[in-house]
Amino acid sequence: MGRKRKAGFASVLSSLPPDVKLSFAPKSTSAEEHELPEPSPIDTNDLIVQRVHVSRSTPTAVQVLEAETVDTTPDASSAPARKKQKTSESRPVPDFSLENISTNATLHYKNQKSVPQHLKKYFAQRHRFFSLYDDGCLLDEEGWYSVTPEKIALQIAERCRCDTVIDAFCGVGGNAIAFAQTCERVIALDISPTRLAIARHNAVIYGVADRIDFILGDYVSFARSLASLGRRVDVIQNLPQTDGCLLDEEGWYSVTPEKIALQIAERCRCDTVIDAFCGVGGNAIAFAQTCERVIALDISPTRLAIARHNAVIYGVADRIEFILGDYVSFARSLASLGRHVDVVFLSPPWGGPSYISGATDTSTPTDPNDAQSSVYKLDNLLPISGAELFTISHKVSRNVAMYLPRNTDVGEISALTPAGEIVEIEEEWMGSKLKALTCYFGGLARGQGHLFDG
Repeated sequence: MGRKRKAGFASVLSSLPPDVKLSFAPKSTSAEEHELPEPSPIDTNDLIVQRVHVSRSTPTAVQVLEAETVDTTPDASSAPARKKQKTSESRPVPDFSLENISTNATLHYKNQKSVPQHLKKYFAQRHRFFSLYDDGCLLDEEGWYSVTPEKIALQIAERCRCDTVIDAFCGVGGNAIAFAQTCERVIALDISPTRLAIARHNAVIYGVADRIDFILGDYVSFARSLASLGRRVDVIQNLPQTDGCLLDEEGWYSVTPEKIALQIAERCRCDTVIDAFCGVGGNAIAFAQTCERVIALDISPTRLAIARHNAVIYGVADRIEFILGDYVSFARSLASLGRHVDVVFLSPPWGGPSYISGATDTSTPTDPNDAQSSVYKLDNLLPISGAELFTISHKVSRNVAMYLPRNTDVGEISALTPAGEIVEIEEEWMGSKLKALTCYFGGLARGQGHLFDG
């Protein structure tokens, strides 16, 4: 399928040298009741899915839809099963995107008459701020009085000439654009989605956007995270020097098997999807093969760097925006702005490889090979309970997919569904082993496609 190739908010830590320079410019129910039927064991490595529908009002009425062996090879020739129509009524993209940026309180004045009185003196200096202002450079109100004049920014950039520089408070991009003309790589952070989008827009005008990694986040938290890594920064620096995929210790037991990830990605085919806990990139890489745009978040700089490295190997890094940050805070911010995306995918930490023995109901054996061992409760998910996580995500998109432990309480899952809707639960089998459950809400559930754009 055809895609627009977009440069994303790439992971900042894919190659940080130890001598990074910083530029500071501060701006002012039980399992037995809901037992899912098992398909006949098959001694192969095929991905097998079994789907059921469960409604909130009748959680014990499990309707088995089908069980099938799935071909997870992406079919580039097939038309997207669910492609948003590009109409004026389409849902707005997230505020940190450049699409429709002109609606996000962004100002580009063409003449003195249109400028508010309190900004006239700044407008008179517009070519000092950006020599290419007339080519379409943008500034929000704060940008007008806080951007570094271009000649000063270029002087600073010359003094800071190096391989990698961090612009801690990039604003509308004045310094970042200058740094991109003297440094190999610029890492530009800002807490404002609007200003970060403006900065990237301006960098495109100057032809340097490909040298800048734009990160939506708080620099102080980011710097503390870097400092806490200590010598591990050297490991991140060397990530691109290996030809193979990388996994950290947590990644080995938490990454979604590729065939399952591709199956989920096909079910979530859309324009924009958020991978809320991307880890080492298994799902994000799969989404990039079926979706126009993937927004991948993780709180770990190391895992985010690994995810980007792995995406490069698969040739899809340009379709993924890697964001170092907490998804819960990110989703709340989007919801407060009234921003929505097509799909939110949730694969939160289950609690490590001991999640089965750590389930709250231990009245049954805890053999890790027993798919119906102790019941896993949604309250055990991290960083917050599954119910709260779903509620927050549902404000960003009504189309939510959750990847959960195979022994999750189905009654709790069904309780998440909004009134009048159903949840489709898909068992993910690899040969004879049940690996996990994928739960599809909203327009992702079969029979509810009308809800996708509703």
